[in-house]
Amino acid sequence: MDREIKRRLKNIIVNIVFLVNATIVWTNYRTIRTEAQTPQSYLNNAYLVFSEVSKGVAMDNVYPSTDEEGMTTDGYTFKVYNNSNKNISYKVNFITEDQNTIDNKYIKYSYNINDGEYSVPQTLEDNKVILNDIDGKKENTYNIKFWIDENAGNEIMNKVFSTKIGVESI
Repeated sequence: MDREIKRRLKNIIVNIVFLVNATIVWTNYRTIRTEAQTPQSYLNNAYLVFSEVSKGVAMDNVYPSTDEEGMTTDGYTFKVYNNSNKNISYKVNFITEDQNTIDNKYIKYSYNINDGEYSVPQTLEDNKVILNDIDGKKENTYNIKFWIDENAGNEIMNKVFSTKIGVESI
């Protein structure tokens, strides 16, 4: 009887370990998260104010996609407001975080400003900066879509991509 109990206990433990590992693999084949860099950038007493409209980007259980498929994903929306009376030139940066384990060449993005046309899809490896101008007391609303490039292979499995978005006057 002891032998049968030990065998069953061993089977239960093996099954639990398998389920935990399968869950970890399943949940780790995902993730793009963005976090807003806060708030204001100064230029000659002029302010740019950054505000999130949506709650970051999360790509859970994703797989490599064509540009056409990537453009159908939900985007991350934020606003840049010029709190001064002057026109300000600024840049939007994608700041790769330390826990990033996926190569930027596999992350594609496209964006629009104020509901205009989306940009041509590009990789983060190609360009990490969006340059723009904003008139005094005006606001620009951005929507950025991220996806994994269709040419990414199995090496992206169980990898994480994490970025912050920063806005700074130039």
